[in-house]
Amino acid sequence: MIKNIKFIEQKEKILLQRGKLIHEDQQGKHIIGHKNYKEEEGKSITTLSMVKMEELLQKYAGTGQIARDNGERVDFKEIIGFYINKQKNKKYETTVGIIHYSKNGLHIVPARPSWMGR
Repeated sequence: MIKNIKFIEQKEKILLQRGKLIHEDQQGKHIIGHKNYKEEEGKSITTLSMVKMEELLQKYAGTGQIARDNGERVDFKEIIGFYINKQKNKKYETTVGIIHYSKNGLHIVPARPSWMGR
């Protein structure tokens, strides 16, 4: 519970800031061709531009359900990329993502589609 309180305080502080929300280096880990992307790590992949992801963060940050210690689960209502299921070695298009918060900004990680359940 204390971690959630810290997360909520951090989230509110970030959302009160004006300007760019996205942390491009962290987001780059999920963009094929970006200097920080490493295919062998098998991370979920975003297929949107940084500009489009910034627009989605501006619109949806603060609207999701708390997920883990530093994120929130959001349905962006449009395809944002591919969720990678490492156990099945499959990828699925998804509209759902986890917005990860840090003191340096936010980034979106495509998550398990809602239709897959838990």
